Amino acid sequence: NEERARSAGEIHYMFKFRPKYELINKYKSALKVSNIEWTSILNIEVVDGIPERAVRFLEVLTKDYVASTTKNRVDINRNTLKHIDNQISEVVAIINQIESQIKSYREERAILDIKREETEYYRKYISLEENKQKLRLRLSSVDELNEYILSNKDEAFLPPSFYILKDNEFLQSSINKLYEAQTERYKILEKGTEQALPVSDIDKKIANMKSALISYLENDQKYLENELARINEELLEYQRRLESIPQNQRELLNIERKLSVNENMYSFLLQKRAENIISQAGIVAKTEVIEKPRSVGIVGPDKQKTVVYFLSAGFLLALFIALVRNTLFNKIESVEELSTLTDMKVIASIPYSSKAASDYVIVDMDTKGHITECFRSLRTNLNFLTRQKTNNIIMNTSIYPSEGKTFSSLNLATILAKAEKKVLLFDFDLHKPKVHRGLKMELQTGISSFLIGQCGIDDMLNHTEIPNLDVILAGPPPPNASELIVSEKIDELLDYYREKYDYIILDTPPVGVISDGVILMEKVDVCLFVMNVKYASRKGLRYLEELSSQTTLENVAIVLNGVRPRRWRYYYRGYGYGYGGYGYGYGSYGYGYGYTYGNDKS
Repeated sequence: NEERARSAGEIHYMFKFRPKYELINKYKSALKVSNIEWTSILNIEVVDGIPERAVRFLEVLTKDYVASTTKNRVDINRNTLKHIDNQISEVVAIINQIESQIKSYREERAILDIKREETEYYRKYISLEENKQKLRLRLSSVDELNEYILSNKDEAFLPPSFYILKDNEFLQSSINKLYEAQTERYKILEKGTEQALPVSDIDKKIANMKSALISYLENDQKYLENELARINEELLEYQRRLESIPQNQRELLNIERKLSVNENMYSFLLQKRAENIISQAGIVAKTEVIEKPRSVGIVGPDKQKTVVYFLSAGFLLALFIALVRNTLFNKIESVEELSTLTDMKVIASIPYSSKAASDYVIVDMDTKGHITECFRSLRTNLNFLTRQKTNNIIMNTSIYPSEGKTFSSLNLATILAKAEKKVLLFDFDLHKPKVHRGLKMELQTGISSFLIGQCGIDDMLNHTEIPNLDVILAGPPPPNASELIVSEKIDELLDYYREKYDYIILDTPPVGVISDGVILMEKVDVCLFVMNVKYASRKGLRYLEELSSQTTLENVAIVLNGVRPRRWRYYYRGYGYGYGGYGYGYGSYGYGYGYTYGNDKS
């Protein structure tokens, strides 16, 4: 015992005190009551983690339920008996007073007896007075019940006058039901508020009961008033007959009449009291427990149902996440993500730079910056794509406008020129040329002039301030730019300058908007697709893959542009690597094919 007490003392116990409403809600949710079909039997079940506690709860619940079925009837009987006793006390006091008055009156006036006919008149008169008294009592009871129903002064108790109308079975049954409904509402309000749904339902039920009772009481009241009027007429008749009796004897008869009326009332009250005591002894519970509470064993949890539930929930959650990701996170924001989504070569990552908004050629301004290092990496990676080290034609294009292809073309050409390579940059965007803005040159003679025969092949060549970098501008925008691109003079132009330069870079319109770039792809050695993280999506990537599969060109690669600092990563895969951290921003593009673009850089 000592060892057991010592071990019990070493155990740490935790006690949690729950508020009353929490326990009530717990057992209300765990309680289930069902009615066995075609019977008046209720089946009560409760689910609990401790079987003994559930059994004890049901025992107390059924006991209280049985007790509550008799409480209403006991309360009615007790209140009725109390009121009868009070009435009897008052009647007894009145009878004693009248008897003393009769005795004194006889002695003072030496009255012995009256004639038989006169006595008969008094007897009938007294009988009518008794009936009148009873009718008035019933009428008073009806008024009290009517006031009780309309006013609701006390919902916990019936009016004391209820016992007077107890011989009316319909009224008794209706009042009992109303009283039980009001008591039930009172109990609900102890645990809830006026806004609770059960209170609303029982209020409707009480209102219907009251409406029916008020109609019945109004009819009963009219009947009693008619009876009183009839009795009053008979009383007037007998009163006239008694006026011939001498005054002394008449006064004595009046006193005796009052005595007789109160004696009959006393007898009536005693009879009702006896009936009430007898009915109290016969009050029994209307319900009984057929079977004592018992535990049926483990009913939960249902493991199979739980597994199915969580598997279904997991599947739906995964499906929801997939839909959200596919809908809201369709953008490509990093080289790593781009590389996992395609088998195409990703050879560089160009970071975002705010300086690009004012100056295109950043590599000439910031020779040691991150963005310059990225273009150096792009220059290096081009060596892996080109089979020959010189005389390469490289095309820069994009899917959508404003992805940075012109920016990429200018800086790539500049970084190649700084590596002592002779570089020629063509502005083949005849719809919306921009290379001249980046180099701060005037747009005069150019490719469009050559294609329509307004200048010779050497007349359109321009030298720039950057050593080893020359440029041929687009020239004045023609109305039929796409038709000029398919001209045989394009091959003549490219073949002529291929022998004179190490690298020729073509800046072309977006292939997703204008077909010029698709035509020129067949004439170049390398095609670079510039994708800006602002517009890059899985849909656009699928378009590039489909376009790449339709061409015979082998050297096709992607340059991811505008990578934000939070997405910057060092990348090395296959042919190259890229840096991040900065980038650039551009405006809109326009050609007159349903797109409207501004004068921002591209």
